[in-house]
Amino acid sequence: MDMHPSNSSPSCSSDSNVTTSSSSADPSTTILALLDSDPSAFATLTTSLLASVAPGDAQERLLVELLILAAQRLRKASQAESATEIPDLAWCRYQTLADRNFRSALKDLRHYRDHKAGSAPRPSKPSRSSTSSTSAIDPSPAPLPESTPEEIADASANWRSHIALVRSMSEQWPVLLRLRREVEDVAAWLADGKTEEELMTWYPGLTRADIAACRACDAEGLCGPFDPADGPYPPGLPVLDDLPDDNSGP
Repeated sequence: MDMHPSNSSPSCSSDSNVTTSSSSADPSTTILALLDSDPSAFATLTTSLLASVAPGDAQERLLVELLILAAQRLRKASQAESATEIPDLAWCRYQTLADRNFRSALKDLRHYRDHKAGSAPRPSKPSRSSTSSTSAIDPSPAPLPESTPEEIADASANWRSHIALVRSMSEQWPVLLRLRREVEDVAAWLADGKTEEELMTWYPGLTRADIAACRACDAEGLCGPFDPADGPYPPGLPVLDDLPDDNSGP
């Protein structure tokens, strides 16, 4: 899987590839750089990604930076994996989240570059990230949405009106119903020290009220993942078979 993007060839052959020509990419700038104990290979990858950004394109720069942050988390997970012991549950959860964030960031960057190049949209099956991926291709960054203190307090106190596990989307991960964004996407970045402003820039449409709901859900330990094979879902977690008609709440 090649992470080396190309402004001259923005289309790709798969969701895990940003450029169509992997044979021309520098071998040191592939995903295998994440496994190299020498940080210089990952530094080369990072430099290559940043150099690929078109001058003055703030939206593309943000998407590339999001990809780099996700790759750093994936690199941390790879380096923490034991070569002799079966990984524990904490590592498995961290690695799973890191992998999902990386793939999501890579897909958002690919969609944006395809859109900017004027290529036809790729047919794809509906997925839990379809709404966020589509919103990320707008080349004109919108002002950050504002929430009133009352809206933030209400979202925190009544987060179950904003969040639910929707079986038709995922049986493991609760989502923000309005955005169809997995709660753990937000909670994981907050735990990693990212600011609310950064998240609202990365995820267009996300508000401080949404973030407050995610924080409250996370505080109760209900962000997921849940395994249906383990039995009933935890008490207090809203569970729906499908999204409500207005996508506003359970």
